[in-house]
Amino acid sequence: MNIVVAHVVGGIAPRNGGPAYSVPRLCVALGLRGVDAKIFTLLEADSPSCESTSFFPPSACGVPWLTKAKVSSSMRSALQSERHLTNIIHSHGLWLAPNVYAGRAAVVLDKPLVVSPRGMVSREALQFSSLSKKLMWFALQGPAYSRAGAWHATSVEEAEDIRSFGVKAPIAIIPNGIDLPDVRATHPPGHVPRTLLFLSRIHPKKGLPVLLEAWALVEALRPEWKLVIAGPDEAGHCAELAGQVRRLGVSRVEFCGAVYGSDKDRLLRDADLFVLPTLSE
Repeated sequence: MNIVVAHVVGGIAPRNGGPAYSVPRLCVALGLRGVDAKIFTLLEADSPSCESTSFFPPSACGVPWLTKAKVSSSMRSALQSERHLTNIIHSHGLWLAPNVYAGRAAVVLDKPLVVSPRGMVSREALQFSSLSKKLMWFALQGPAYSRAGAWHATSVEEAEDIRSFGVKAPIAIIPNGIDLPDVRATHPPGHVPRTLLFLSRIHPKKGLPVLLEAWALVEALRPEWKLVIAGPDEAGHCAELAGQVRRLGVSRVEFCGAVYGSDKDRLLRDADLFVLPTLSE
């Protein structure tokens, strides 16, 4: 009998960041090893079609913070109906309703639970909306994850963050697998302008205010360079950064929004230097 693993993640649309790529690719890799892996996730406007993926509509609640938490009663019911269909439940992330559903389903169905926090228990990540996260942990997320058989960390640093968070369960350190695109530069070495590229979510934990402060010190000294900031905006942080650009009086800063697929590869090929001043990665 094949092992069947139910992977639960808040969303796999590109704007959800790393897990939108790593979770589907993990499932493909597991399939090549003879493991039946299926994804339970929320249906979003830009969700890609993926094999062995069940999409669930968000509950129409009219309450903004519940919408942000990705509440879906149909996902909750579906997970708790997996008694004879799933051997292991693997939850990716914290602080969203689907992660709570995964933990509760593991208890109800008496199935092993694996948790991949996906960077969400780092000291820096916990500083954002810290009160809300503390309340959710004690009221919902903590009880749901209390019987987890193992946690998955992608690095030694993340394993240390998990321990510092208070988790006593075993931790497996397994880096994410990646596909390497061909993003070798196609322009000559001496071309101008040269590009310093930031490519990630536009979120306070990514360290962009520090990057802009540094750019203000070097822009006049390096007239052949420009700074390109690419990625999806979160919680209006892009507007905050644009205000900082105006206050600093720098001019060669471009915000180009979210980019995916071939557009993302093109940005990487056109860049001369990549920078990611994140606080926790």
